Amino acid sequence: MIGQTISHFRVLEKLGSGGMGVVYLAEDVRLKRTVALKFLPLHLNSDEEAKQRFLQEAQSASALNHPNICTIHEIGETEPAPGEQGQMFIAMAHYSGETLKEKLGQGPVAIDEAVRIAQQISDGLAAAHEHGIVHRDIKPANIIVTEDGRAVILDFGLAKLTGAVDLTKTGSTLGTIAYMSPEQVRGESLDPRTDLWSLGVCLFEMLTNSRPFKGDYDQAIAYSILNEDPPPVGTLREDVPSELESIVDTLLRKDPASRFRDAREAEVALIGARSESALLFAPMSSRRLPSSLKWSAIGIATLLAVGLPFVLSRTADEGTIEVTRTWQVTHAPGLEVDPALSPDGNLLAYSSGPEGNMRIHIRQVQGGRTITLTDDVPGNHRWPRWSPDGSQILFQSEGAVFVVPSLGGFAKRIISMAPGEGVYGADWSPDGTSVAYAKASGIEVKDLDSGEVVSEFAAFEPHSPAWSPDGRNIAFVSGNPFFVFGTASFANLAASTIWIGSIDGTESVRVTIDDAQAVSPIWSPDGRYLMWVSNSGGSRDVYRVRIDDTSAPRGNAHRLTTGLDAHSISIAQDDRTLAYSSFQATANVWSVELPPVGSVSVSSAVPITTGNQRIESINVSHDEQWLAFDSDLAGNQDIYAMPLAGGESIQLTTDPADDFSPSWSPDGQSVAFHSFRDGNRELYIVSVVDRVVERVTDHPSQDRAPDWSPDGARLTFFSDRTGRQELYIIEREIDGWGESRQLTFDGGLHAEWSPDSDMIVYISGSRTHNMSSSVHELRVVSAAGGKPVVLVSAREAGLPAAEAPEWSTDGRSVYYKAFDDEGGASIWRVPATGRDPEPIVVFDDPRRRTLYRHELAVDRKNVYFTIGDFESDIWMMEFADQK
Repeated sequence: MIGQTISHFRVLEKLGSGGMGVVYLAEDVRLKRTVALKFLPLHLNSDEEAKQRFLQEAQSASALNHPNICTIHEIGETEPAPGEQGQMFIAMAHYSGETLKEKLGQGPVAIDEAVRIAQQISDGLAAAHEHGIVHRDIKPANIIVTEDGRAVILDFGLAKLTGAVDLTKTGSTLGTIAYMSPEQVRGESLDPRTDLWSLGVCLFEMLTNSRPFKGDYDQAIAYSILNEDPPPVGTLREDVPSELESIVDTLLRKDPASRFRDAREAEVALIGARSESALLFAPMSSRRLPSSLKWSAIGIATLLAVGLPFVLSRTADEGTIEVTRTWQVTHAPGLEVDPALSPDGNLLAYSSGPEGNMRIHIRQVQGGRTITLTDDVPGNHRWPRWSPDGSQILFQSEGAVFVVPSLGGFAKRIISMAPGEGVYGADWSPDGTSVAYAKASGIEVKDLDSGEVVSEFAAFEPHSPAWSPDGRNIAFVSGNPFFVFGTASFANLAASTIWIGSIDGTESVRVTIDDAQAVSPIWSPDGRYLMWVSNSGGSRDVYRVRIDDTSAPRGNAHRLTTGLDAHSISIAQDDRTLAYSSFQATANVWSVELPPVGSVSVSSAVPITTGNQRIESINVSHDEQWLAFDSDLAGNQDIYAMPLAGGESIQLTTDPADDFSPSWSPDGQSVAFHSFRDGNRELYIVSVVDRVVERVTDHPSQDRAPDWSPDGARLTFFSDRTGRQELYIIEREIDGWGESRQLTFDGGLHAEWSPDSDMIVYISGSRTHNMSSSVHELRVVSAAGGKPVVLVSAREAGLPAAEAPEWSTDGRSVYYKAFDDEGGASIWRVPATGRDPEPIVVFDDPRRRTLYRHELAVDRKNVYFTIGDFESDIWMMEFADQK
């Protein structure tokens, strides 16, 4: 086998063998990377059951995309010699490092390292279990620890895919006996909790360098597993914390119902057991943490529940902030955001309901009945703010600002915008006589008695204004108002910055840099600090900076929390109680076969990507072999490529700035995308071969969503260069890229080239002024310019609003994603000539929800889209601040 080339893999050396395969080191000569090839042993090749188990291993693992699970590149079979059978193989990622078994041969593992390894194993198991896959053979030999300290689960040879044929047969005991759960030893049907037992055995062994259940032969070990209790790890190693000893004990409970409920709960407990040094955090980092390491509000609550002080910040000049209590205030499914604490700190106002139809509610902080305040006003109600005396609450809806009595009553409109113009947050002045509000062009202040605008200043995409306690300044966010206020693009991932504007009209001061998302600015009650939410460190956490007497930031911003994943925050006047909405969003790629006629349900969709990630944009290569997408899997949003036949996702970009909207070049050698690398959106191209990035546009506006023409000579994109979103075309020249040419003149978004490079389909309209109703018509226009032709109008009776157009591969039809007034999603097909459109995919399964994203891709057989979900609840946090 050494020296042979199997498919496009050149075999280099033998790495090892086991009961289910022989593994070789090989070189992928096509992609120039090192892989591990696992072959079914020759003496088992005629065993159909072994072959099926081998295939099941590959199919199970290839359905997963997680940093702590071994990546499967390809499944294949060797060319058989005359009269012989071919040999099946799996091409897997090769990891430099050592197995946990080899590591244990060197003695006990340091406590913090053992907990970190166990935490990563539990994270990988959680991803597998969430997709119905049970490993069933977790043991040190099946865990590799890479050179950079990452734990990776190997060998899904005994994995049982829920719903698949049980190849290991109830009653048999395939696996390694010392790591088997009691139910596995008894030959019973297994669920994910068997893997938790095996994880407990591995953790016990890492901490003590001995196994919890021993015997001279298999039957003796099995007896010990079924009938004996292991010694407490603290009796074998004195420095093991009691919290960690309790975790091991929970993992090794003989009754599965007494173990952790799932691997995710085990992971949270392991996070809580980390030493205090792991809970100290530095100022903003330049690269965000992987999504697999993000902590949830539940995790923080767990730390407190087990009695650990949760140190949020410890710096020389900022003192120590320590959480003393957290509790969850709201529990309803769906979105609960925009928390606002009353001046006395006893009541909480917030927004809740489906995107596009939210209402304002109030309730007591310590519990009680929830009251809905704004049922009498139509529209989407957001951003409640208490008046200084606590008697009224202002909120916004459909381009207007209203006030409503805080104890209930009729809402009164106090500010109205021009038709088509939106409001993106408002706030009371400290004396209650004026209201500041954000609109598309800047911040305005209106006196409530006279109704006159008494102050204003310009800003780019301003939103979320917050008035300083002394009344001199207004903090606000610049950029990406869709994250907070969007309906069609709620929680949009894009960079934004915090600024401080002055009422007297002096120049605004920048507080944060623009390579990350920063939202929800609030002032400390004494006005000495400004706080906000940012994903600069990975998860969305609370940051704080000191504000000096000149209203400018003094020193560096400091991260106060980790793992909150907050959407918005509010602080009480006591300066020790914080309300925050803990927000989670996930999205992965799914597909269904294109129906020749009629429509199909999304319940027939199958997953293409998996894992704890959020994908916003997708594109299929012209040869239909590869999928490109953007994902936050490694921390911030980067561009990835993945073979549609199954296998590892290849990360193409690694810049700390977010990258979005990939588009394949016709030859499959490059991917175009837009990025925030220089403070605003510009177009770039990355080579798939060597990862070299080329900049395409350089303009102070926002250039986004490139699409490559099938002839490879041009890119189309949309930009706000004129103050409104329009379509542009840029052409490749001998020495680079030429000047951009404007294609539309009455608004245009999300353009796609026809297969013959002659026409462009797009969505008319502009997002500058109206985020909640921004799409109008599906149009086509000649790439040479001219009058566009309407294919579908949102104003036509009974048709949902069109988004995300995509040509069929033969150019005869256009597919598009659409949403009705209630947010119901569907995918439609319309002839390129513009005849009657028809739905082809209906999102009628509430468990498979597509987010409001402009992502859609098709090939000759399938349509691709994302399925994900939003979830947010309001939490409270009490903390002690020793400044």
